[in-house]
Amino acid sequence: MFKSKPEAHKFVAMLGEFEKLRSLRVDPTKYSRNGMNNVASYLHEQGYIKEKQLPLGFMPFIDAKSGKIATRVAKLIEAMTGKKLTVRNKEEIGNIASRYVSRKEDVLYDLHNGVLDWPSGDFGNSGSCWRNSYRSSIPMLEDGSGYGAGFAIRLFSTDRAKRRQGSYYGGVRGYGRMWILPWKNSLVVFNPYGQKIEWFTDRLIRIMSDNTDEKLYAENVRMSNQDSGLYANGGSSAIITTGKPYKDRSVETRMPRYLTKVCVKCRKKYARKPGEESSSSEGYCQDCGSKCAVTGKMNAKENMIPVLREITVVHNDKSHTVADGYILSDFEEQLTYCVDCVSYKDSKGCEHD
Repeated sequence: MFKSKPEAHKFVAMLGEFEKLRSLRVDPTKYSRNGMNNVASYLHEQGYIKEKQLPLGFMPFIDAKSGKIATRVAKLIEAMTGKKLTVRNKEEIGNIASRYVSRKEDVLYDLHNGVLDWPSGDFGNSGSCWRNSYRSSIPMLEDGSGYGAGFAIRLFSTDRAKRRQGSYYGGVRGYGRMWILPWKNSLVVFNPYGQKIEWFTDRLIRIMSDNTDEKLYAENVRMSNQDSGLYANGGSSAIITTGKPYKDRSVETRMPRYLTKVCVKCRKKYARKPGEESSSSEGYCQDCGSKCAVTGKMNAKENMIPVLREITVVHNDKSHTVADGYILSDFEEQLTYCVDCVSYKDSKGCEHD
């Protein structure tokens, strides 16, 4: 379980407690900044404005006094340019803005840093690229970018329509998640599932704002990882920062490099750091194989001895003491199996001798 420490990333500390189901009440107050930016982009594409932004004085609040967003935008454009929006333009503006409205809802969520322990299909597509061709992304996210390990925000619902395969917290089912990675004085968020990235960034900022007086911003960015192998879906990455809007459109996260291989036993893809085993394109995944604690050689776990108590074996005329892990079955002749301990013992014996 994650515990906040003095050296923890500032933005991670703002998110609060990990591994606990929490609720966020969101009332309908305004259209998000991303929603207004997308409306502006649409007006630019249609030739109504030169810049992809609405005037700073245009208020995104939702109330009876303000009027419908499409009507207000139409009046603004006519006042600025003398041009009138078509009915189709107004409908599209309404559709765009409605996707980014803060609707009244109780958001059930948790923050989870056990990146590797989700079965395929829980909180993600069972055919996810992160479980196949980009499997190296999983341990890379766990290692982090030098500013702290990556983790996830997960979404839960009692709504039958949102139920997926995973069942957590006494039957409340998960239906979405997004990866979060600390990076410098910010958080990089990417690969959302179950909701759009703008939805996630809006809620994350609301959660973080309860623990800071600083102004928080979210900007869409392109993640760049020096060809390290961490895969981020195009167009589904953003950065949350403070102090001022983030101007750069790319983020170089400098992730560690991992190799994606095929397990010789289960034939599923897995990842290891270069040098952790041979350069062969095949080896054993973490579930099927292990490195011998004495010789350093990889082998299938079914052909090895699990070390559950401290034992000493001789290899190359030297004594080696091992407290846990696996050793090759070649050393079995030096050991005796204790039925009562349900483990191997060496010449020192055990409490049942």
